[in-house]
Amino acid sequence: MSSGTDPVQRLLAIVAAARREGNGTTRGVLARVLGSDPEDDASFLRSYLNLRALFSEAVASVQGMQEIQEELHLAWVRPIGDAISFPNLLQQWSNAAGNLGGTVIQSLQFAAHERARYPQESRLDEQPLEDLLRKVETLSLEVREAELEPVVTELLLIHLENIRQAILAYHVRGAAVLQKALEEVVGGCVLRRDVVLAAPEKERRKFFGVVENLNKLVTLATNLKALALPLIKLLGAGESGA
Repeated sequence: MSSGTDPVQRLLAIVAAARREGNGTTRGVLARVLGSDPEDDASFLRSYLNLRALFSEAVASVQGMQEIQEELHLAWVRPIGDAISFPNLLQQWSNAAGNLGGTVIQSLQFAAHERARYPQESRLDEQPLEDLLRKVETLSLEVREAELEPVVTELLLIHLENIRQAILAYHVRGAAVLQKALEEVVGGCVLRRDVVLAAPEKERRKFFGVVENLNKLVTLATNLKALALPLIKLLGAGESGA
């Protein structure tokens, strides 16, 4: 739902969209803006936690800039933090939005403008994200239905679900959430190499096909070195067309 690839730009887009919504509780407004189901507690909580993580990332990114001025670069932090705080979720959004007036938005816009001078991640197209999400969901179903050792099933499903949640969170948090999921998969598989290798070749190759696709998206968005390739080689998965 966000525009821009920097966390401050993403936060600005979300706040601007929420201000346009206007009516309802803070929870209802944020759910609509974030694309989650306001009646589904689990769905909303995941989206809300991603928003809070994005807020923290935006603050940290501005604080990491050189020669910042508190009144120019960070005047938005407390008002927006208060507006999206947990205690305010059941309050009317119009009350919270009333504190997000001109100077607050101008400060956030200024911070976003200044952040644009720093290296930005590349925006990912929708189609490869949707394709990877379908692969993850299909493989998760196959793993559940396969007669695998319980420890293998558990490990594969945990990593597949982490990847799925990262893809869903991408539109709020950007490539950082995909990179974190990739790092967790790589670390987890290295630490439990024996369990991964105990998986049948069919499921193992499909799993690493998903990891390869995720790795390609992270590399495309961040221009970082292909993190997962040494892992795939180490575990003997090779290229997969799954």
